[in-house]
Amino acid sequence: MQRTPISRASQLYPFIAFLKDIGTPVERHLERHKLPLGLLENPNMFVMTRATYDFVEDMAEREGIDGFGWRIANPSLTQKLSQKIASAPTLFEAIKGVCLFAKKESTGLNIWIEEHGDTLYFNSRGSRMGALRGADEFAMYRGKIMLSIIRQFIEPDWTPDEWCFEIECEMPDLIQESLNGIQISVSSEIGSLPIPRSLLANRFKTPLLKTTPSGNGDTVPDMGLAGTLKYLLKTYPPSSCPSFQEVSYLSGGSARSLQRRLKEEGTSFRAIVMQIKYDQACDLLQQLDLQIIEVAFRLGFQSPAHFTRFFRNISGQTPSEYRTTLPSRNG
Repeated sequence: MQRTPISRASQLYPFIAFLKDIGTPVERHLERHKLPLGLLENPNMFVMTRATYDFVEDMAEREGIDGFGWRIANPSLTQKLSQKIASAPTLFEAIKGVCLFAKKESTGLNIWIEEHGDTLYFNSRGSRMGALRGADEFAMYRGKIMLSIIRQFIEPDWTPDEWCFEIECEMPDLIQESLNGIQISVSSEIGSLPIPRSLLANRFKTPLLKTTPSGNGDTVPDMGLAGTLKYLLKTYPPSSCPSFQEVSYLSGGSARSLQRRLKEEGTSFRAIVMQIKYDQACDLLQQLDLQIIEVAFRLGFQSPAHFTRFFRNISGQTPSEYRTTLPSRNG
């Protein structure tokens, strides 16, 4: 028996926020489309995907909103997703994290990656359930989110050379204009955004730490637990980072409490340590006089093979491939 596709209510939140801003009586229209009003208070609630499609399609038509999904997409509106992106050490890790995140958000949504030669394809497929404009709006929303994530690791106006959208409707002018005339195609089967492999090792561009004014005019770090741990652990030599148990003791709490608090911030102790080690690896690899075996041993790896596997899993590149992308090698 085929399962009824369901999705988390949080996927509707960006659409609802936009509609409320323009004065739409959202509650009345949610009820009309058989969506429970309880979703407004519980983003983790699951609702029928078809009902969300119908609601978004109806609102786009009633309010005359062209490219609704593309217009409102912003990964920062999804707290869990934005935390996962900001804590990823590389673009490659962020993309893999999004793929795992999607599986928990909708039973009919699949986001995955494929590698062919020098290109990685960031693919998506949602529940179509017929030629529904609502499905197209969500596909445009996913596409914009995917692009926004990539831009946070490259540059704000980065665009791919080509892009296949998973839609059946006519491509809105809004999207055409915002992508600066790149080659765009459409498919009812799959959306696919190509990314050069040389960009996968890029690190998150937004600074992790902010500063908050203190009473004496100086600044103090304004960090959550994850930011504090990263800030402190980076002060240790690569091969002598404190263990999780040691950090738990020094922080004055239990290991279980520390683990829970990090999970609430969308990360883990292991992820923080991996990010620090990756950052240190990149810094050492930029010293071209160091051999890769020396970099591996400085970081505490038992062999260059272990280091290469670690680096490849995070960045999508081997250490040698990463070095070919450095300006000193390309200039």
